[in-house]
Amino acid sequence: MNTIEDAYHKSVRQQQRINTHATVAMSLLAAVLLGACIYVVLLLRRMAKTQSDLKAKNEEVVAVNNALKETNKRLSELNLSIAEANMVKEEYIGLFLSMCSDYIDKIASMQRRVRKGIKSGSIAELNREFPSSDIIDAEKEHFYEVFDSAFLNLYPNFVDEFNSLLEEDGQIEVKKGERLNTELRIFALVRLGITDSSKIALLLHYSVNTIYNYRAKVKNRAKGNREEFEQKIRTLGSFRA
Repeated sequence: MNTIEDAYHKSVRQQQRINTHATVAMSLLAAVLLGACIYVVLLLRRMAKTQSDLKAKNEEVVAVNNALKETNKRLSELNLSIAEANMVKEEYIGLFLSMCSDYIDKIASMQRRVRKGIKSGSIAELNREFPSSDIIDAEKEHFYEVFDSAFLNLYPNFVDEFNSLLEEDGQIEVKKGERLNTELRIFALVRLGITDSSKIALLLHYSVNTIYNYRAKVKNRAKGNREEFEQKIRTLGSFRA
């Protein structure tokens, strides 16, 4: 009887030890699993923060790239404007020097003829040869021809692009034998940056009121906002590089 009871108690103690070990093992496993879960959660949070930081950095990079693109675009426009300004400057410096040389030759030739006429006493003949208005008109026409040629050499599509800003029934047709007319010359000077009517009048040998009237009549035929018409003229056309 004692043997059976001892065996029973021994079995119970052994089972208790097994249960205790199992409980400890399960507790340890639970602790490990809890630690693993906490680690995974922290890792996920860190990854989420890293992704958020990366997204913010990417947005910054995109913003910087967009700013660089805009800056490059402005630089390209500025370089184009500088190239155009240089081209216009070179073209018109050459034109100015050529016309100055031409006028010097004409004055020298006229001076020789006048001296010769005075020396020979042919005053009446000189008066017939140099009527004041004829000389001035001829020189004005020569100036217009040279200006038209130089301007259209720089802006070959100016007339067509200028007309594209006007209503169809208000577009300008150049007469046969002309390259530009008075209206087009006025706005050609505007395209070159000369916007003051008194300066335009001086260059084209017209009164200031005449220039005002021409500008107003053309603006009245403009498409869209008339106040923006001359601003569009100043950006019109691509120049010959």
